[in-house]
Amino acid sequence: MNLPGQPGNVAFKQYSGYIVTDARHGRALFYYFVEAESANPLSRPLTLWLNGGPGCSSLGFGVFVENGPFQPAENGLDFHTQTQAQITISGMTLQLFPKYKGSEFFLAGESYAGHYIPQLAALILEHNKQPGIKPINLKAIALGNPLLDLDISILAGDYLWAHGAISDETLMLKKTVCNDSKFLHEYVHSEKSQECNDVFNQVAAEVGVDVPNDDLLQPKCLSLSSAVQFRPKGKHGKIHAKLAKSGSIGDPCLYDRVSTYLNKPKVQKALHANTTHLPYLWDFCEGPLVYQELDWEINIIPLISDLIKDGTPVWIYSGDQDSKIPLTQTRTIVNNLAKELKLSTFEKYGNWYDNKQVGGWSQSFGSQTNGKNVTYLTFATVRGAGHEVPFTAPSQALTIFRSFLSATPLPRPQLITKLPGQPSNVRFKQYSGYIVTNARHGRALFYYFVEADSVDPLSRPLTLWLNGGPGCSSLGFGVFVENGPFQPGEKGLDFHTQTQAQITISGMTLQLFPKYKNSDFFLAGESYADLDISVLSGDYLWAHGAISDETLMLMKTQCNDSKYLHEYIHSRRSQECKTVSNQFAAELGVDSDDLLQIRCLSTSSAVQFRPKGKHGDIHAKLAKRESIGDPCLYDRVSTYLNKPKVQKALHANTTHLPYHWDFCEGPLVYQNLDWEINIIPLVSDLIKDGIPIWFYRSPSATLS
Repeated sequence: MNLPGQPGNVAFKQYSGYIVTDARHGRALFYYFVEAESANPLSRPLTLWLNGGPGCSSLGFGVFVENGPFQPAENGLDFHTQTQAQITISGMTLQLFPKYKGSEFFLAGESYAGHYIPQLAALILEHNKQPGIKPINLKAIALGNPLLDLDISILAGDYLWAHGAISDETLMLKKTVCNDSKFLHEYVHSEKSQECNDVFNQVAAEVGVDVPNDDLLQPKCLSLSSAVQFRPKGKHGKIHAKLAKSGSIGDPCLYDRVSTYLNKPKVQKALHANTTHLPYLWDFCEGPLVYQELDWEINIIPLISDLIKDGTPVWIYSGDQDSKIPLTQTRTIVNNLAKELKLSTFEKYGNWYDNKQVGGWSQSFGSQTNGKNVTYLTFATVRGAGHEVPFTAPSQALTIFRSFLSATPLPRPQLITKLPGQPSNVRFKQYSGYIVTNARHGRALFYYFVEADSVDPLSRPLTLWLNGGPGCSSLGFGVFVENGPFQPGEKGLDFHTQTQAQITISGMTLQLFPKYKNSDFFLAGESYADLDISVLSGDYLWAHGAISDETLMLMKTQCNDSKYLHEYIHSRRSQECKTVSNQFAAELGVDSDDLLQIRCLSTSSAVQFRPKGKHGDIHAKLAKRESIGDPCLYDRVSTYLNKPKVQKALHANTTHLPYHWDFCEGPLVYQNLDWEINIIPLVSDLIKDGIPIWFYRSPSATLS
């Protein structure tokens, strides 16, 4: 299918037409389906999107205003594509095609689709229980600004008052005389009271006719016909009035152009629509369709509860400028639901990010299933968005949709917006923060993660890097000295990027992010290996002229490195080992982990980094010089990482520990006896299991 005005470079396929649901009564559902722009569209997840109303068009709103690949431009025919990602991420579709029956399937919608989507999900789960039926692979559902419970969802008095849209007097009338719920219950039962009419006339007068209740920030379209105002058609429009809209980057006149476009005969022909030549114009909402008003009173919350109990994750999001179904009411429903289901809080309420800007606020809840933490309920607000989030905040909507499809949390403040002193031309994203491993005892692991500098970071392999010690920092050594994209410059703040290869080869990271769960994964690290073999350095030091023949003989016959450390571990140092160790140190006189290392003479003695605590004996990290390195780098790294503004940027030391960050261990306690574990049999088993292993070492290192 090619649409009139469609660009010539469209690489994806589109389909549309009717699915007959009741031939006897002439009933059919219209669908529009667009495949993912991918070499293998069948490999991408599939999403069914429904708009609400009830009776509003998922073609008009869902495709041409919100989620589809095109929007009519000023002349009504010249289409332009949305962002590439909106086309490719899932093949957004309005109807499940048979050849996609094995695909991961997602349901999403907004407003009154808060009824449709959970009901459809429940039907799918029932369908899947039938014997001999190939199940539909339903993965999750998402609800935007949804109507869930008429007695809670639409109560807008406090919201309008807090936004300065109604007066104290009117708020009191809504609270004591007639609120939104009472108004609509009366409407549904055709028994409107004069007191409710009076209150809502006063609300309308104060809010104003030019401020729609589904987006308080929406301006009017002033350049086109009055049709752009889209007066709601039929009595049901009161629950889903679609006025002229614009969002943060939206177009307040788009609705008029969509209406003009979809009523053109050649467009309807291209869409395989109106094949029976109906005698009225297409419109956004309902027209001649009749819906049961009493259905509005159905409380959908118990159905959502059942879906979660059956293991279906539910995402609920709210544009924070929508007073039709305010976020405050939806948030209350979500919190009550989490309590009822006894779900644990997996992510506390806080900012989520889109393109380095706060996209809104979010919270997630879940429980343990088969020994794993599974998120079952996610709530997110969308900052600056109205009732139609994908139209009024498309970038934020896309971020939510990506997380929804990948079952990963929304990006939290762990995104590093900028490190102090960072160059301005950085194109890759960095994240850091804590992963709680034992909340009861306050234990957490700090991570730093940098994505590959690539158009598609998710396509690159992923590496977890760990430094040894034990107890030495993979942030200090691994990131700021060895593998990371930056190093502190001479002033401690002036960063410079490492070679491009170090950034791009794998998106070197210290923590596996959930969205990378399908990536090729590599483990790498240094030091802290097998004790009895790795630390035997006598012959090596002697061959490099660092110790005498006499000392080598003493190390071979009285106390070698292995014996020395075994004694240290068991706290029983012998006099002979002390004597050999002292003679060894007197002769060596240089750093034992790099015989070619020069000293840093220009900065404080702190650069020598005397190993902290007893474990420093196995991994003493003194001032270092790499072949292209800087012997004073350690001092600058230490200075930099102890600056409060740097720790704030890294989301580090959030509990305000009373001591300085240091390269190795500080107050951490490790089991000395673990040093004696022989890892070689484990390495052997890994090779037998087909895991390739690479060993590398510096020719000037003596520790191992």
